[in-house]
Amino acid sequence: MGYGRDSRVRDILSDPAARSVVTKYVPALTCSPTLEQMGFLRFSGVLRGPGAAVTGPELEAMWDELARLEGTPRAQPDAPYLEPARDYEPDSVRRGSARVALARAGEQWGITELAIDGPSHGNPFVDVELSADFTDAQGAAFQSP
Repeated sequence: MGYGRDSRVRDILSDPAARSVVTKYVPALTCSPTLEQMGFLRFSGVLRGPGAAVTGPELEAMWDELARLEGTPRAQPDAPYLEPARDYEPDSVRRGSARVALARAGEQWGITELAIDGPSHGNPFVDVELSADFTDAQGAAFQSP
């Protein structure tokens, strides 16, 4: 059983035979250090992104070659989602009460660092839920997951 459109990036790139097929059709992707860090993504989704530049018959030929490979995905499955504890803090603590400060002024198209001063107790990796709402100058809103 080979690789299909639902195969993850890490599964394809960790198999030398599959990696060589992808290198043949989309060499820029296999040289990307960023892609190595996004192993959880479906490879078909990465191919729709900027820089992929493989379409039509070439794309189908690549999928056909990947499907014929003997290898099967060997990577570990993703860890299950851990729901934040609702009783982490008493009801007297207002949601969204952490103080936020800018490390420095932000720039358009630049990276902005925020310092979020949250609680000093518990495990912030599983006990705290973080989300953000963004609004552009025209009023269009985007909410982070």
